[in-house]
Amino acid sequence: MDRFLSQLDYGQTQMLYHAFTVFSIAAAVAFNVSYGRAFGIKKRTSFTVTVSIYVLSYILIYAWQRVDELLWGSGSLSSSRIVLAVPVICAFCARFWKLKPSMACEFIGPSFYIARGVAKYGCIFPGCCHGQYCEWGIYSPAAGARCFPLQPIEATGTLVIAVFAVCYSRRQHYQGNGRTYALSLVLFGIFRYIMEFFNTSERVFLQMTDYSFYAIGMALIGLSALYVLDLYERRKRKLLSISKL
Repeated sequence: MDRFLSQLDYGQTQMLYHAFTVFSIAAAVAFNVSYGRAFGIKKRTSFTVTVSIYVLSYILIYAWQRVDELLWGSGSLSSSRIVLAVPVICAFCARFWKLKPSMACEFIGPSFYIARGVAKYGCIFPGCCHGQYCEWGIYSPAAGARCFPLQPIEATGTLVIAVFAVCYSRRQHYQGNGRTYALSLVLFGIFRYIMEFFNTSERVFLQMTDYSFYAIGMALIGLSALYVLDLYERRKRKLLSISKL
């Protein structure tokens, strides 16, 4: 693998990187077209909603990059931060297709982790997003040396979260109550926080990077959402028990 990566020129690495990006989006859309049936969503609606949400998400990613450039002098097209805005985007799109916002969020959630996981494998070829230098790692064309295999580990871990989200939604009988997305957000935040200790990004505070704080925010927002959902369910059960008296 190291020999193969070291022999690739810049054009080849970029071609492979973009091929994985395109494939990741295609895989996410194809998954959602099938997955929507579990929530009682027709295939045509699943396709339209998915494409709409992804278009809005990538517009937001580019806008976020521009804000970063204006504020900090540099920006990133990282898609990991978009999971924070998914509920808002889903709420906006759900109105047009008469879907419950929480159901749209549950339905679209796993595909974001699928898209990111598959695309992250593509980072192996140009060597971007590589980990710290280590002798037993994989060769990074960007670094010109062996580095901690951060890309495949992060890609695999993100796909595991996608599988978890699907299994948990199934256990919840596809109620679309928002719990699955909130819980997956907690897991993804914790996972990303841990992964940040292995990359070469600049440390800004207590050995943490900028993305470490995004990861903490993801976990806290997910935990807060779970708490609010639990309060709502308790209140709902209480009102139901009173009505039966």
